[in-house]
Amino acid sequence: MPPRLFSRQIQSSLIILFAITSTAFCASDFKVLVFTKAVGTVHASIPAGIKCIQDLGAANGFSVDTSNDSSYFTDANLAKYKSVIFCNTYGELFNAAQQTAFTNYMKAGGGWIGIHSAVNCETNWTWFGGLLGNNAWRNGGLFGNFTNSRESKTHFIVKDLPDTIRFNEEYYGYKANPRTAVTVLYHSNQTDKADHPAAWCHEYDGGRAVYTVWGHYDTTYGNATYKKFLLNSIIWSSHKDVSEIREISRYSNHAAAVALVSVELCRHSLKVFISKAGAYNVHVQNCAGREIYHAGIQGGSPYILPDRSFIQGVAIVRIDSDTGLPVYCGKIVWAR
Repeated sequence: MPPRLFSRQIQSSLIILFAITSTAFCASDFKVLVFTKAVGTVHASIPAGIKCIQDLGAANGFSVDTSNDSSYFTDANLAKYKSVIFCNTYGELFNAAQQTAFTNYMKAGGGWIGIHSAVNCETNWTWFGGLLGNNAWRNGGLFGNFTNSRESKTHFIVKDLPDTIRFNEEYYGYKANPRTAVTVLYHSNQTDKADHPAAWCHEYDGGRAVYTVWGHYDTTYGNATYKKFLLNSIIWSSHKDVSEIREISRYSNHAAAVALVSVELCRHSLKVFISKAGAYNVHVQNCAGREIYHAGIQGGSPYILPDRSFIQGVAIVRIDSDTGLPVYCGKIVWAR
């Protein structure tokens, strides 16, 4: 933002502009769709899956819509969502127009998460086979209580998850191993010692896709690690996995201080203010008054934002040159 926009309002000031992005959402405009249509086998755990995702939304500041109606798949409707979650979908779901709308959504940078029987869908649609990863439609499987081993320690979805997790689940086999086309996040350690990817992700046709075989039983959706996996998958598939603050410009003119902090966070309100203890510091507090971010604003090196939620907008705070007290100048909110 050029300095001239502030010149009539603020004189003799140090103006610092920060760009902040984060891994959580503003509930007013961040929505996901949970799609549950099943033609044939209907999993009894679908309600548990819906509730799990709704609870994640309530706790992390995003909205959740649900549908089992394929006619909802239009360009206009899908454009409302950052990610679309196929929760135990089954069978042939879409007509040609609906397939086109879903393809357009992904090409525009949409996100997709497939849970469990999502690999039982659209078995005659080549594009969907690519979305799954190397045509990894279901081919048999077995029930068992198996340990799953993490394959990546750095990917956003699993970097804060344990090296091994155990689920009593229905573990599918696949018509083709997805490994050559995707990043495998976990594999299951089954008795045959073969390669059994259990969760994976990849960039696909402009968007991002995640799949996990876990999700047959209600109990899976109550597992804390599984919930974190789903939350991270929603964040990553929605292209919201970047967490950083970086100073992007600085204007100075002696005495007072003004911080322009662009904040992409909080389900509710934030308090942003500046203090001076030798150097000026920017503080961000949540609606309960707990400080969730703090950094010095003099110096020029980048600042890393901890993994916290911020509401999108700009908060302007000024240190009054006469009193030395922070003055909140208002907030500007812009479209994504």
